[in-house]
Amino acid sequence: MTSNTDSCPYCQGTGRVQEVTGYGTICIGPCEHCHANVQNQQSFEQLKRRFEQEWSDWRATDRQSN
Repeated sequence: MTSNTDSCPYCQGTGRVQEVTGYGTICIGPCEHCHANVQNQQSFEQLKRRFEQEWSDWRATDRQSN
């Protein structure tokens, strides 16, 4: 169980770990390049790329059918 006052295990306790529903654990505080944040940022970028790919595929299909 994490709370706002848990020390961040990735940056030797300088930040605070917070659980975000549906998103996972993020580190808030002075460690913006924290492992937890980097991990979340990477998965967000992957989702974004996948969405953009599907969107462009859909647009291409849509143009062909007209």
